Amino acid sequence: MLAQRHQLKKTGDRLHDLFDKAEEVSSTSMEQSTEIDKAEVQMTELFDLLGLNKEDVSQVTPSSSILELSQEEKSAATETIGTYDELPQISESVGWKDYQNEVKEYLISHDLQFTPEHEQALLIECRDSVLDAMIKPFGLAKYLFDDKEGGNVTTLHNAEQGIYAKENEKYSQDMRNKQYDYKKSADDYRNRREESKDIFTDEYTGRKIPRFRANVDHIVPLEEFHRKGGFMLGKDQKQAFARDQRNYAITDQSLNKSKNAANFDEFRSTQANGRKIDNKKFYNIDNRRVNPKYKKAKQATDEHRPTTKQKVTYYSTNIAKTGAVEAANMGKQQAIGLVMRELVIALFDEVKDIKNHGYKSGDRDSSFFQVLNKRLTRVAKNVLSKWKKVIESFKDGALSGFLSNMVTTLINMFIKTGKRTVRMIREGIYSLFKAIKLLVHPPKDMTLSQRAHESSKLMAVGITVTAGIALEEAVDQFIGKWTSVFPPLNTIASALSTVIVGIVTGLSTVLIVHLLDKADLFHVHHDNEYEHILNQLETL
Repeated sequence: MLAQRHQLKKTGDRLHDLFDKAEEVSSTSMEQSTEIDKAEVQMTELFDLLGLNKEDVSQVTPSSSILELSQEEKSAATETIGTYDELPQISESVGWKDYQNEVKEYLISHDLQFTPEHEQALLIECRDSVLDAMIKPFGLAKYLFDDKEGGNVTTLHNAEQGIYAKENEKYSQDMRNKQYDYKKSADDYRNRREESKDIFTDEYTGRKIPRFRANVDHIVPLEEFHRKGGFMLGKDQKQAFARDQRNYAITDQSLNKSKNAANFDEFRSTQANGRKIDNKKFYNIDNRRVNPKYKKAKQATDEHRPTTKQKVTYYSTNIAKTGAVEAANMGKQQAIGLVMRELVIALFDEVKDIKNHGYKSGDRDSSFFQVLNKRLTRVAKNVLSKWKKVIESFKDGALSGFLSNMVTTLINMFIKTGKRTVRMIREGIYSLFKAIKLLVHPPKDMTLSQRAHESSKLMAVGITVTAGIALEEAVDQFIGKWTSVFPPLNTIASALSTVIVGIVTGLSTVLIVHLLDKADLFHVHHDNEYEHILNQLETL
């Protein structure tokens, strides 16, 4: 009966034509009798297909109830099986409610029939998600990446806070001596500022000081210049600033030592060593002497700062270099992670087979090592068969790794990122990259709604993983407290954290993906169910 009534879909277009002809009949009296006869014949054929009695035709003819339907009701007659509830009740004798109930009963039985398969698929999804989380972002990532506070490229924003991506970019005494060498220039300046034998005038205070107390001070400190862009420059350019005598001033060694690397404006207004007066008053600094020199020093400093072109060169060069490293590491994380996951799954399947069928599994004549060799060979073949996916994973990981490094650098031009934030950005960009790739270059025959649905799940996975990385810090702190109580736990603390966070993240990923499937925002599952039911009905 269900299969016969399913012919309603196939004859939907004919029914729609019937409505149109009925409308024409009402406005064309000349052809009224002929058209009504033709319509009744078509309706009779339709009722035959539905398995109904021919007597019912007289109750639903073009001249009666059909003509009373609205345009919306006529359109509804051609809707799919998924919207049968919206179809008009043409006649009680047609048995439409019985048909609706029959369809619902079929769908319920269909769902019950496939429930075990759905459960098995969910278990496999849980297994794969947990393995992915434990192996990749919370496992391999710890060994492949050297995440730093502020990212892999030093930015002006971070340098001003004393945060550098590389040790050799940090300002130090060794750097001062080698890259900011200015000794000869300072000696020349001091010799030229000597007023009489071994007597100098302090250019900050105006007082006379002896040679042994006369120091040459950089009005704008070398370290301040370095933090505000000097780190981007080469050795020659750094030395050019360090030797620019417009930034020199002779001053007493005590004042010079107290000022050290401080900004001059800040130094003058600071109350050092618990004093109630500021340094300006304590050292008797004469602003009439200082301000003109300070203005010239700042002008000289601005001339030596990196130009826009030099900044672009520095950033692009370092982003490219560090991006290549990040690309290789992210590619390895995805490729090695996939191989390890497939290896674990293949070994798990062998263990399951041993449990169900015994170690030799029907191969009684083979020795222990022969069976072991066969099983390991099978595992190897299963893993090697995924070589195309491994290459694809490496490529996707490499591209997303390069992009995440670039994005991290751009973010650090404005705000400083912590180590875990760098990881979050990397994993988030990977999910975003895969989602965009799916939208732009989808597999063959994938509809737009299917692409949008799968992309939303990929984005959800990225969000879940980044949340897992944030959770990792709390788990590490919790385990750290217990290691002080139970010291042996310290040897497995890192592995234990990986397992806990990996399991939580993996299961959360499956839950969120399952909720998105249930929500069916893009009606993908509705369409798939509809198509599947139609295919099933065709076989009845």
